[in-house]
Amino acid sequence: MSYKEETPTILTTSVSEVYQKSDLIGGIFIPLEKSNNNLPKILSQKKPEEIPLDILTSKKSNWHISISPDGENVLIFDHEKLEFKIIPEKIINDSYEKESYDVRSVFKNEESKKDYPKWTIAISNSITNTLNEKEVLVAISRVTKSDTTSPGKKNLNNENLTSTNSNEFEEKEPEPVEIVTTDTTANEGNTVIYKIKLNQKSKPERICSDLPGGIVIFVHNDKKNYIYCLIFNVKGIFRKKFTHDLSGKRMKQFYYPKRLQDDLNTLYKRKSCITRLFNSIFDHYFFIEQYKGGTQVLQLYDLRTMEMKQFFNLHVRKSHVRKSLRKFGTPIFARSNDEKIIAFSFGFGKLFLFLVENGLEIASEDFGKGVKILFCDFINNDKTIIVIVQKSESECQILYWNLFSTSNHVKSGRKVNFVTDEENISSIARIPGKLITVDTYGNISSVFDRLINNCDPEEEGKEIHSIVIHNDNSKLVESPRKMSCSKSKNEHTIYSLYSQNKTKPLVSKEPWVIDVYDRTSVFLDKEETTQLFIGRSTIQVWRKIAGNKKVELEYIWANNVKANREETCALKVDELYIGDRSFYIKVRWDELKDNEFFEVKWPYSDNHVTPIIHACDAFEHLNYRRNKLAGNKKQHVFEDMKDRISYIIWRFIKNKPNIWRLMDVRFDIMAKVIIGGSNTLIKYILFGDGKDKNWNLHIPKINRWENEDEKKFKIETIEEKGETKIKNLSDLQIATRLCRGGLEGDTRSLIVAYLLEYYAENLLKHKHIGWLSTVSEALPDFYRYNLTSYAKGLFFKRCISGIKISKMIEYEDIIPKEIEVIVKASQEFIAFNPNTKLISTKDETQKSISLRFKELNVKIFSNTENLSPTVKIIPLRNFTVRKREKLKHKAFLLKVFQYVFIPRRYLSDIKLSSPLVQIVRNEKNEDDIFDNPTMAAAINYKWGPTRNYFLGNFFRYILFAACFAALVGCYLGHVEATGHLYNLLVFLFILFYYSGVYLFLVECIQLRHHSWRYYLDFFNFVDLASVVISLVLVSVYVTPSFRLSNAFADVVATSNITAGLSFTMLLLWFDFILHLRLFLEPALYIYIIVNIIKKTYLFVVFMLLVVLAFSHVFLLLLQHTDFSDLDDITSKKSSYTIQNSAGDVIGTSLQDFDRKQDNPSKDFGTSFLSTYAWLRGSFPQEAIWDFWAVEALTLIGSLVLITVIQNMFIAFLSSAHAEAFEKGRAALLYYRAKLISDYEMIDEIYFSPPPSDPKYIYYLDELKSYDTWEKLVKTYENKLYDGLEKIMDETELSFKEKNNENSFLNYNKPDYDDDNSSNEESTGDDY
Repeated sequence: MSYKEETPTILTTSVSEVYQKSDLIGGIFIPLEKSNNNLPKILSQKKPEEIPLDILTSKKSNWHISISPDGENVLIFDHEKLEFKIIPEKIINDSYEKESYDVRSVFKNEESKKDYPKWTIAISNSITNTLNEKEVLVAISRVTKSDTTSPGKKNLNNENLTSTNSNEFEEKEPEPVEIVTTDTTANEGNTVIYKIKLNQKSKPERICSDLPGGIVIFVHNDKKNYIYCLIFNVKGIFRKKFTHDLSGKRMKQFYYPKRLQDDLNTLYKRKSCITRLFNSIFDHYFFIEQYKGGTQVLQLYDLRTMEMKQFFNLHVRKSHVRKSLRKFGTPIFARSNDEKIIAFSFGFGKLFLFLVENGLEIASEDFGKGVKILFCDFINNDKTIIVIVQKSESECQILYWNLFSTSNHVKSGRKVNFVTDEENISSIARIPGKLITVDTYGNISSVFDRLINNCDPEEEGKEIHSIVIHNDNSKLVESPRKMSCSKSKNEHTIYSLYSQNKTKPLVSKEPWVIDVYDRTSVFLDKEETTQLFIGRSTIQVWRKIAGNKKVELEYIWANNVKANREETCALKVDELYIGDRSFYIKVRWDELKDNEFFEVKWPYSDNHVTPIIHACDAFEHLNYRRNKLAGNKKQHVFEDMKDRISYIIWRFIKNKPNIWRLMDVRFDIMAKVIIGGSNTLIKYILFGDGKDKNWNLHIPKINRWENEDEKKFKIETIEEKGETKIKNLSDLQIATRLCRGGLEGDTRSLIVAYLLEYYAENLLKHKHIGWLSTVSEALPDFYRYNLTSYAKGLFFKRCISGIKISKMIEYEDIIPKEIEVIVKASQEFIAFNPNTKLISTKDETQKSISLRFKELNVKIFSNTENLSPTVKIIPLRNFTVRKREKLKHKAFLLKVFQYVFIPRRYLSDIKLSSPLVQIVRNEKNEDDIFDNPTMAAAINYKWGPTRNYFLGNFFRYILFAACFAALVGCYLGHVEATGHLYNLLVFLFILFYYSGVYLFLVECIQLRHHSWRYYLDFFNFVDLASVVISLVLVSVYVTPSFRLSNAFADVVATSNITAGLSFTMLLLWFDFILHLRLFLEPALYIYIIVNIIKKTYLFVVFMLLVVLAFSHVFLLLLQHTDFSDLDDITSKKSSYTIQNSAGDVIGTSLQDFDRKQDNPSKDFGTSFLSTYAWLRGSFPQEAIWDFWAVEALTLIGSLVLITVIQNMFIAFLSSAHAEAFEKGRAALLYYRAKLISDYEMIDEIYFSPPPSDPKYIYYLDELKSYDTWEKLVKTYENKLYDGLEKIMDETELSFKEKNNENSFLNYNKPDYDDDNSSNEESTGDDY
C-alpha cells in the first residue's frame, strides 16, 4: 500500500494529528496539509460528553424498519396504513417525502388481539436488470400465533426430525401455503414478496405470496448469484430462491437441529418464540447455543449454504452455567468485517471472542456481575468492539473494548437511553457496521456513527521542542530550536540540545554492519540518558540506567529489507522531530517507490502494542543477519541485542498476557518470534515459567491477516524454490521449515517440539479440535526436514484419538442416515463424512433399494433402535483433503473408452495429495504409525472409493487368469475345435491379451512412478511376475500352436512345457489369493500368516540346518552301499502276500531292492528330502537299511528333530499367533494406506463431479486395537521436547524485572483490564 507525496510542505502540526490522519502504525502515509501552527504539539483529547445519547425505538407502535444486507437502502413499513417506503441509507436523515407503496390488495387492516398479528419486513440488495434498471425485493410477513407457538409434537413430523439423513437441518417439500387475508379469524400467517423498480413511479409487482409467516430476511449468495428469502417460524426455516433476474424457484423447508426443535416444541406452546429466533439471526448467520453433558456449545450456521460453519466451546465454570440457566439474557452476536472473529455473549456479564477458522476462544471480557449486555459490534477496522451495557434498570452506557491497546483497554463512553421492545423486533434494523431505528412517530435514526465517535484511546500531552531534520527547512514558518551537532570520524552524527561538547553516545553501531556508514543519534532528554539511534536498517532507543553505567534497549524498529540489499537500501531521514522523550521520524530507502516513506514515532496511541510489534519485526530482521557477524565480539553484541529484544517482549507478555494473545491472532508476532529463534522465549509464551498461570498465549491459525501497517514477511531463509511464502504458512510450518540441521537445527527442532506439545496438551485440556488445526499441513514437512520422530510421537499422544463430539451435539444431527443404519446393523468401527451441509431430504419412495433392505434388516434382527452411539472427531484438519486439479471437460464416450482401455497415469506433484498420502509415501516403518485411531479412521474413510477402483483391476486379473487356464487346458488337452467352440477360443485369446496387456501397462506405469525399488516388495514382484510369465508362455507356446483348421489338435507338448505352464498356473492362483487382500477377512488371514513367517523364519532356518546336518551324515554313511566292501550293510527284505478274490493266500511277492537306485541317501538332494520326511512321521533310512548305525542315527535324530525342535516350533507358533494378529492388523492398515496413496495420485476419470472431502472425519465405535494403542501411549508419556532439552545449554528464561521506573514501556499504570478481578477468573481454564 503506497501513497504519492505532493510538493514538499511545512510539517508544522502535532504528532498526534499526524497519526490521527494516518491509521497506519509504522506504515506509509500521506503528510498533512500546510498548517499555520508553530511547532508540533501532542494534544490530549477531550473527555467524552456526559449528555446521554437517545436511541429511540418504536415500542408498541405500527412502524417497522429493515435495511438491505449491503446497507444501501432502508425499508420502513406502517402496518396501520399498510404502506411501505424505500429510502437510500445515505439520506435517511434528510426531511423529504418519499413515494409510498400500497399493499392493501393483499393485506387488510385489522385490530391487534393479544399482540397478534405481528409484522416483519426485509429488503434485498439492489439488482441491475437487463434494461439497466435497479430492482429490489421487498418481503412483508404477517405473523400469527400459529407461526410463533408450538401446537405440540403431534402436529409435527418428528419422525423425520430424527431419522432423515440431512445435516444440521432437515429439508422437506412443504405443503403449499394459501394466501391468507388479514381477517381476524385467520389462523395462519403469510409472507408476500414484491419486486420494486427503484427511482421509478411504478406499482410493486407481487412475485410470491405462498410463503408462511415468520421472521423474514434476505441472504445473498454472491458465488452462485442467488438471492434467498428465508422465513423463520416455529415449524422451521422456509427458503425461497431467486436467480439473478429475480425469478423465483421452488420453496424448500428445513427443520432446526433436534435440540432446538425440541425446545420449540416444549417451551413455546403458549408464549411466542419469535424473540428467541430473532436473537439467533444476524447477517447471513444463524447461531444456536445448547448445553449438553456439562458442555455449553455455540453452533454457527451460514445461511448462504445452510452449512454448520463452526462450533465453539463456551468454557464457563459450572457455577456460572447454573447462574446462566437461572438468569436468561438476550444472546448477543457480532462478527468482524472480515468474518474471521465473532463476538458472543449470553447477555450478562461476559463477552467472548472466537476465531472462526478453528473455533477457539481468543479473549473474553467480564464487564461485571449483574451487568446486562445489550449490543456489541466491531469498529475501527476490527480493532475495537463497541458495547452497550446496562448496569441498572435505567442506566445504559457505551464501552469501547480496544482489543489492541494497553491505553484504556476498556474505555467508558457516553451514557445512552437504549430502549427496545422485544415484541416489536422490527423496530431496529442492524447489519455489520450499521444500526438504524424507527421511533413511534416513524422517524428514522442512524445511530451507529454517534456511537463510535469517541472510541480512540486517550493520549498524554507531549511538547515537540526541536525539528532536527526537515526536507525543506526554508519553508518553516519559524525557525525551530537548534540542537548542537557533533560528527565523529566514523560518520556518526550526534545531536544534543543542552550539551555543546562532544557527547559520547550510549550505542554507536549495528553489530552486523562491518564497514563505516552514516548514522545519526539524538539525545531525547536533558540528562542525556535516552538516546535515539538511526542506523542503516534499524531505529533504536536506548536508556541509561540511573546510578549504573549499563544501558537498556527501550525500542527498536527495522525496515526488514533483505540482508544482501541492506547496504544499498540504507535509511534516509527526511524529517525528524524531537520532544521530551518523544520523537517523530519520516524515513525512506531506495527500495521504496518515489515519494513513499515510513513513519516511526514515540509515543503511539496504543501505548505498548505497536512497539512490541516492532520488536518482533526486529527479531525477524536480526535472524536474517546472523551470518554477517565477524568476530566473537560482534557475535556477543548481536546475541546481547537479541536478549534485550526478548526482554522487551517478555515484560509485555508478563504484564499484558491477554493483549498479547489478541496480538498473536492479528499481527503474526508469534511467527516472527519463531523466525527470530529464541527457544527460551517461545517456551515461556507456550508454557509460562511455572510460577505464572498458563494463559494459553498462542492461538494456532492458518489464515493470516493482511495488515496494511506492515510489509509481508521476508522469505529469503524459508522460501523453497521461490514458491512458498510465509503468509501461506502456519507458525508450525514456519518452525519446521527452519530446521536445517546442526546446532541451530537442534534449537529449531526444539521449537517444533514445544509447539506440538503445547497444541496436544491444550486439546486434551479444553476438548476442542481447533488446537491441532495447523498440524495436518505441517506433518509432511516433518519427513522432509528429518523430524519423523515428532510425527510418530504425535500419533502416540492420547489427544490424537479425538474428542467425543456426541457429548456436545446431538448425534442425530451428525450421522447420515446410511451410516446410522450400518451402525445399528453391525456396530463396527466406521469413519464417515458428517452431516454439515444441508441437502434435500428424499421421500420414502426415493430411498435406495439397499438402504430399504438395511432398514428392514435392522427392524427384524436388531435390537438397537434406541442406539445412542459415541461419535468422535479426529482432530487433524484437512487430513484427507487433496488439492484437486481443475477437471477437464471430456465427451462421455471418450471417458468410457479411456476407462475401459487406457490405464490411469499418476499425477506428478505429490504436494497436491492429502497429508495422509504424503505421510504414507514417506513412512518406512509400517508397523508403528498406522495402528492408531486417527490413522485407522482416515484409512477407513478413504478405503471405500479406493477399493472400488482396484476391484476393477482385480476383475481384469480374474478375467486374465481364467482365460489363461482355459487356453492352457485346451493346449495341454490337444483339443480339436471347430464352429462355436473355435470362435469361443478366439474370443478367449482376445480377452486374454486385452486383460494381460492392460495389466502389464499398469505395472509399467507403477514402475515409472515408483522406480524399480517398488518391485523389491515380494507382493508387487508376484503381481509383475504372474502377468509377464503368463503372457510370455502363451505367446511363445500356446498362440503359435493354434491352428485355424483344428485349434490345438496337432500340439506336441513336452514335459518341460507342461511343467512350466503348471507352475505358472500355480503362480496365478497365488497372486489371486494375494488380491483377496482387498477384502477384510482374507487380508487379515494373509497378513497373520506373513507375520507368523516373519516371526518364525529364523527358527525354521535353524530347524532346516539340523535336517541338513543329519542328511549329510546319512549321505556319508549310505551313499556308496553299492561298493562290494560294504556288502555287510544289508537292506531289509519286504514281502507281500498275494490273495485271490475269495481271500485265500495264493502266494508271496518279494520286493526287488536296487542298492543304488532305491537308496534314500544316494545323493545330497535325496538324502535331504529323506531326512526332512522325518517331520511328517516317515523314516526312509531306517525302513530300508538293516544297519545299527542307521538305527542309532535315527534314534538320535528323532529325539533332537522331532521330540525337541518340532515341538518347540509348534509352541513357538502358538505364542507368535497373538502378536501376529496385532501386527497383521497394522500391516493391513499399511497395505490399505499404500493403495489409498496410489489411488489419490492417479488421474482418475469421473463421470460425475467427485464429492468434496470433509475438513474433519468423524468415526463411530472404538478401534479393536485401542487397548494395544493405549499401552503404547503410556510408553510415550514423556514430553516431545524432553530428550532434546537435555543437550541444550539454556532452556529457561532467566529474566527478572529491572529498574524500569523511567522506561518508555511503563507497566505500572493500571488500566481497566488489570483492575477487573473477574477477568483473572476468566483466563486460564476459559481458553
